[in-house]
Amino acid sequence: MTIGAKFGVVAVIGGAPSLRGGYFPSDDIYEDGRHPSQVYFSSAKEDVFRRDFTVNGLLMDPRTNEIVDYVMAALILKKIIRTIVIPTAALMKTSLRMLRAVRFAANLGFDVDPATQNAIEKRGGR
Repeated sequence: MTIGAKFGVVAVIGGAPSLRGGYFPSDDIYEDGRHPSQVYFSSAKEDVFRRDFTVNGLLMDPRTNEIVDYVMAALILKKIIRTIVIPTAALMKTSLRMLRAVRFAANLGFDVDPATQNAIEKRGGR
C-alpha cells in the first residue's frame, strides 16, 4: 500500500512489526520549513545521510537480511537519539525535527544526545 506516494514510501501489509520501504530519495531545499521543493533519486548511502536521526539510519538488505549501518545507528542499543549530521545543520533543514527528537525520546524511553539537545534548545528559543 502506498502511504507517501509523493515521497516514494510504501507499507508492507501482513507482517508484524509493520515495515515501510521505498526508493532512496534525495531532496532539495525546504522553502516552507517542512516540505522539500523537489525530490530526486539517490543511493542508499546518500539517503541515510539525509535522514534526521540515527534511529532512522539503519537499513536492511531484504535479500540477505544484512543490516547496513552507515551512521552509527547502533546508538539504538545505548538508547540515544542523535542527529546524523551536525545537530545545528540537521535542525535547520526543518523545524519538525526538534519535535521528532522529543517524540522519539519520549516514546522509546531514550535520552537525547547532549549536542542534539543543545541545538534543539537554541533553535527552539528563536
